[in-house]
Amino acid sequence: MKSQEKKEYLQGYQGNIRKMQSIFYQIIELNACKENLHSQRLSFSNSGRGGHQDLSDIMVRLERKREELLESRIELVKKNLEIQQCISNLNPDERNLLNMRYIKKWHWDEIAATLGYSESHVKGYIHGKALEHLNLSSVIQDCTVKGKDENGGGT
Repeated sequence: MKSQEKKEYLQGYQGNIRKMQSIFYQIIELNACKENLHSQRLSFSNSGRGGHQDLSDIMVRLERKREELLESRIELVKKNLEIQQCISNLNPDERNLLNMRYIKKWHWDEIAATLGYSESHVKGYIHGKALEHLNLSSVIQDCTVKGKDENGGGT
């Protein structure tokens, strides 16, 4: 597996975080709509324009988003565990670098200062060696097999 493919896999963790954040903000927006409609319903209850159907629709959408958020959190934890398992066999500098860069989203200068090396050494040498030594074949193979099975291929 090429280094670029390994980096893309590791960067997928941050993609999962962005997805989870997006769902979270959608839940906040739906909660605000729910509260707005609820207050409108109370103020218009005597006139018969309560927006009950709109409130019910928002409640259903809110529940779906909460379920989606839970699923997204589970995916994130699984991805983190996969990455931690894969990097556990690396030497401490390589393991820490990949953890700081791809899990914690640190900048190169922060990583270099923490590890006690120059930024160019961390970015070029240690990062390259970490990707070279990183073995994702079991994780990627599992994903590939699952993908084939879901699409009707495979055994």
